Amino acid sequence: MCESDFRSIERDGAEVSMSGDDVDSPCIMVVFGASGDLTRKKLIPALYSLDCDGLLDDNFTIVGFARSDKSREEFRNEIRDTIQKFSRKGLFSPEVWERFSSRLHYFTGQYDDPTSHIKFGKFLGQLETVCGARRYLYYLALPVLIMRAPSGSTSSFPLFLANLKFTELTIISPKTPYG
Repeated sequence: MCESDFRSIERDGAEVSMSGDDVDSPCIMVVFGASGDLTRKKLIPALYSLDCDGLLDDNFTIVGFARSDKSREEFRNEIRDTIQKFSRKGLFSPEVWERFSSRLHYFTGQYDDPTSHIKFGKFLGQLETVCGARRYLYYLALPVLIMRAPSGSTSSFPLFLANLKFTELTIISPKTPYG
């Protein structure tokens, strides 16, 4: 499929058209489970490789959401170490890293805590204002247990997902339970 195939899609029986401006607009990728192995060993090195090849748009922003308490700088340092170890390119470019790391943001929160959800919504809103994002990609690098409530209780995470900002250009990508 080429890019033009995605400019007109059907959603709930109605056609939704995307202009070239929409397709090229800034995007925020939110990675739930940003401190996990899948993110560190596969996802982030793959994004870095795309940036090395000039295939990651200048307006592409990556936000990591995880329970691990760390600063944005600590997150970036961990990601740098991971890229140096797991990148398929095998080479670490300080120039590419400078560009790539400027896209990285981090938010510490609990998946089942409504207060975290509210704070994260405000955080995303501020980031959206700064980068002008109109597209979102939510990547769920999470164990199924986080998304499913234990028997007899309710999990607020599905509700949290339902209340995130969605546009016609939003994509949700869950991790598959298979290696």
